[in-house]
Amino acid sequence: MLYRNSQEKFVKKLIFIGVLIFLFRPGESMSQDGDGGQPGAFLRMGVGARAIGMGRTFAAIANDASTSYWNPAGLGRLNVKELMGTYSILSMERNHNYTALALPLRSAGTLGLSWINLSVGDIEGRDMFGQITDMYSNSENAYFLSWGLPLNHSLYAGCTVKYITHSLENSRSTGYGFDLGVLYKIDDGINIGFSIQDIYTRVKWNTDAETREKYPMALRFGGAYFPENFPLTIGFDIENIQNRGVTFHTGAEVNVYQGFGLRLGLDNGHFGTGAFISVPMKKLNFQTDYSFTEDPIDKTYIHRFSLSLKFAPYDYYFHVHKDPNPDKLNGPLSLMSPAPDARVIKILDEHPHLALINASYESGIKIDMIFEVYRSESLDKQSDEQRMLIGTVKVIKIEDKVSAVRVDWMKEGYLLQINDVLVRQQGRK
Repeated sequence: MLYRNSQEKFVKKLIFIGVLIFLFRPGESMSQDGDGGQPGAFLRMGVGARAIGMGRTFAAIANDASTSYWNPAGLGRLNVKELMGTYSILSMERNHNYTALALPLRSAGTLGLSWINLSVGDIEGRDMFGQITDMYSNSENAYFLSWGLPLNHSLYAGCTVKYITHSLENSRSTGYGFDLGVLYKIDDGINIGFSIQDIYTRVKWNTDAETREKYPMALRFGGAYFPENFPLTIGFDIENIQNRGVTFHTGAEVNVYQGFGLRLGLDNGHFGTGAFISVPMKKLNFQTDYSFTEDPIDKTYIHRFSLSLKFAPYDYYFHVHKDPNPDKLNGPLSLMSPAPDARVIKILDEHPHLALINASYESGIKIDMIFEVYRSESLDKQSDEQRMLIGTVKVIKIEDKVSAVRVDWMKEGYLLQINDVLVRQQGRK
């Protein structure tokens, strides 16, 4: 039965990868670039240096505060408070800013509050003869109230209500709009997501003509793959904006070494890149993200910087672990003497030097206790598997059934893996 389940998972992953290859064959572009002439174009620029550095791919990844914009269903996966801010350096004296806050409501899902602003200052006003009259500014704002919740262990749903304002010289418009999203976990490591943006979004100007504008609706479908034993994220999005056509987006993110990672994206044929540094601390996790992408307006390049704070990051990961199974040991490791005290049951996605083990207070585990990490490996093709000491870890947090550990040292060329076994180091805590 276990073998058949493994086969089914492998087949699903192969199908998923095949769909990616089919969708992103070279030369398959089906749309024109740019939508600057459409109402609400500032809402199509995307948010968050992370998602934009991955080619504006996030509908199925959806695991930070910016998911309020990309797919509000992703909020249902967040179980820790998160604050995010993004600043973009644009040409022509434009400013594009984004702020988001995610607030978990325990069993009621997660609430998201966010704000998008695009502004231009010192615009020259001219009369009918081309003479400069005065200076004015242009400012567009969108305020989001989002909510996402899990419907079961693999299905999430979310919605957003947005309030929009636009000020141009002495004129002003206001209006409302709605977004909906769904996220589904097909398997461990495979997600699909779908969102509809700007459902019945309308704004009205305070001019004599009381001009009304309708924002084009956008449909976004995406997939994401998270390999089990490697700190990598791969995703793709397909977006269809009303009166514009279909665009394709794909990207990847890899954690290179203990919280430092790189990103690469393809935004409908335009390459982008980025990087991040994540620093977990005792009560919060600090992350800074950077992206370098092409500006769709004037074809220059944009530098974006995001700062994120996740409060109590270790607590965030405890709710996702499976029931620990201390007897699941294979090969020579099952015959170790003394017997292993614990094994690794989960590697943290964003921090491969942090992991969960299946031991707790009941096993005599204490904070700062040191464990040796062993793995079963063959020295060459002809020899049998042998247990090898590959590093040590230190206990940093303890829960009822599991504990969190951090790498103390690791043999060069090795990373923690699920099912690595731990033996309490003698002579230390």
